[in-house]
Amino acid sequence: RVAEFLRDFDPLRSGRVTRHQFQRALAQIFHPTALDDLEAPLDFDLLAEHFVLPKGAQHETQVVDWSAFCETVDEVFNMQFLEHTPARPVPFPGSSVLDSSDFERRPVDDEDNLRNLITRIAVLMQIRGIDFHACFENVTRSKADIANGRITRSAFLSHFPLSSGTPTQPAVFQHSDLGIVVQRYSDEHGMMRLHPLQKDIEDV
Repeated sequence: RVAEFLRDFDPLRSGRVTRHQFQRALAQIFHPTALDDLEAPLDFDLLAEHFVLPKGAQHETQVVDWSAFCETVDEVFNMQFLEHTPARPVPFPGSSVLDSSDFERRPVDDEDNLRNLITRIAVLMQIRGIDFHACFENVTRSKADIANGRITRSAFLSHFPLSSGTPTQPAVFQHSDLGIVVQRYSDEHGMMRLHPLQKDIEDV
């Protein structure tokens, strides 16, 4: 899938490219999204460093092991070299991709307060006919974040109708009121997880 973007930089098929060639290939892979995209920046230096060859080969210009990079990417979709170990368990395609299925809700200091707040949110959303999913459609996010229900905390607070308000309808909650909600549904990267929150609201 990604090898075609790197193969032309390696006419001798050594499996290696320079850092600059690796960066150019990544730019083509991610096009039209830029590597320094404000919403989902890619740390090129960190990624390249991960695939740099052992120190013994670093005197050469071509130090990035692009073949190992391609194998790692392809593992998201299939398992390599099964012909050598046909009995090896095969994970479900895409199971290694970060998503919301394995997200664990964070503990909070006041579970009763959180439960009451979620109940109040659910009732108000039903009364006002608020479509939770539609609340965040205008937020600029990467395709992966949209698919997996990830959003920044600030974007959540500013676009959630009950905390943002309108000229004719004031906000029901202040941002500080929803701090406990943000705490519960934030992951280790500081991103809000919308799918678990939506499920808990719908379960009320």
